[in-house]
Amino acid sequence: MSMTKAKKAEKKTVFYDYIILSFVMVVFWFLQKPRFATNDDYGLMSILAGYKSGTPSAVPFYCEFLYSVIVSGLYRLNSYIPWYILIFLFLMVTNCLCLYYVVSKSIRDSKIDRYGRVITFFIFICFVLGIYFFNLVYITFSIVSAICGCSAVLLILTMKNENDSVTNNIITGIVFVLFFFAWNIRIESGYVAFVSVILAIVYTIYDNNISTNRGVLLAVGVVIIVAISVFADWYVGIDSGWNDFKFLYDACGQYTDYTHLSYEEAPDLYQSIGWNENMYHLVGNWFFMDTNVNYQSFDVLNKSIAEETFYGYSSRRALLVGMFNTFKNCSLWIKVFASIWGITVLIISICRLANSKDRNAALKDVLGPFLFLLLGFVFMSYLLLKGRFLDRAVYTIVFCTMLPSMILCFRIVLKMEKNQLLSCGRVNKNQLFIVLANVTIAVVCIAIAVLGLVTANWDKYNPENTKVKMNLEKYVIDNDEYFYINDVSLTMTGDPFAIYPEKKPTNYTFWGGTYLKSPLYYEQIKIYGFDDFSRDDFLKENVRFVSQQGINEYLLNYMKEEYPNCTAEVTDQQDSFCVYRFTDN
Repeated sequence: MSMTKAKKAEKKTVFYDYIILSFVMVVFWFLQKPRFATNDDYGLMSILAGYKSGTPSAVPFYCEFLYSVIVSGLYRLNSYIPWYILIFLFLMVTNCLCLYYVVSKSIRDSKIDRYGRVITFFIFICFVLGIYFFNLVYITFSIVSAICGCSAVLLILTMKNENDSVTNNIITGIVFVLFFFAWNIRIESGYVAFVSVILAIVYTIYDNNISTNRGVLLAVGVVIIVAISVFADWYVGIDSGWNDFKFLYDACGQYTDYTHLSYEEAPDLYQSIGWNENMYHLVGNWFFMDTNVNYQSFDVLNKSIAEETFYGYSSRRALLVGMFNTFKNCSLWIKVFASIWGITVLIISICRLANSKDRNAALKDVLGPFLFLLLGFVFMSYLLLKGRFLDRAVYTIVFCTMLPSMILCFRIVLKMEKNQLLSCGRVNKNQLFIVLANVTIAVVCIAIAVLGLVTANWDKYNPENTKVKMNLEKYVIDNDEYFYINDVSLTMTGDPFAIYPEKKPTNYTFWGGTYLKSPLYYEQIKIYGFDDFSRDDFLKENVRFVSQQGINEYLLNYMKEEYPNCTAEVTDQQDSFCVYRFTDN
């Protein structure tokens, strides 16, 4: 068979593999319906789909402005389609196909013909089970962004000068598209993706896989995407008020997410910003509907930590102890994963160095996995330093640094034996190293899967919570003569496939969180005749509060501070929540 015919046959086979893989993923999602892993996603979807203001809104909030333009534009075209989740599922399929392409190409480049496809599927399944599986079901925009960044990195690492220019141009174009989504869906994940992409470009040039011109083209393209995205975000926020709101958003996030002084530790500090102990507890439950809960108050509280402590700790020694305690208290799978990851890279690096006559070539090979490993631990150390070691943040680091590191390790394994992985005859020392390395990769992936599933907070992902959320939205739509304010007990996530093509649940909002006091929030409540909410508004006939836990005592005490005779009465009791109002007798 000629070389041209062989390449055509290979492309045809790969194409069929892609079709089969895509079909399997779609069937999997029919059997296991995707869910949102956090309530942030449902909040963002509600904004983009128009469930807050009544019309789909393109806003620089949570995601970047350019991405919001795409999603809100699709909802404007057809509001009967759940575009938000469908875009995510499409990107997940695309990224899985990219991962399969990278694994299969690594095997094809190694010239392993016998059992090549079997090996490809085995390694691919290990990666999917280990890293993707949990996130194929429990989806969040932070992870989708990270996976897009991961695919961009992996595709860069597979580029070679031997590829025809058309292939490299197509890969370059796909890298730009994937990085656009990585940056614009969730900018925090975009930061990690950006650094990882630049590292991948530099390493690929160093490894003589692509020319300097191709590397510069990739780097310049990525920087242009970042520059355009940042400029669009800033420009839109100039007159709309979003730029000013982001100061409040950042200050609020710093206070709620990281270390801050308790009321008992600094009562004078809290009283200086107009907070008593009752208000402190209300804010702890994300109640921000008070004029004293603002950027200035959060800024004072945040600065009190920054000025008096070392990153929130009394000394550098206390900082190290705090970092250790943060790591100790994090999920079990993260601790085991971090250990196994480092051990895997170490084992495979030793294998490569021990079985190479060209020590310089071996050092060049192990440099790549080590650099991505180092980058991952730098990012993790930063999270530990900040004291907020969230699973989704670690997953972002896993995808953008750990997976490329593992792929490069897999390539090292293939380099160690180009003709066969196992022989039917005597197993020599080199083959034992290869088997050990392959088993290590598989164990790492499966261990991550098992630990992620075993240690997951399944109560958080309980589908009953989603039913409560959807029942609440149906209730407020059916009772649109009132405006409803829900507390923190009802901040669970909603159905990713929820659509409201006609009447929308615009007549309710959360009593705090990052959405409150945003320009879109004021646009929403203005529809119902409110400029803002205060104690006076809470007494109005058309204002109702909703909770799973009954009347909030802190809120009642808050009302009595100004209205001593204020009482709360339950006006409706549903199966999963109650509705109440305040009156001043």
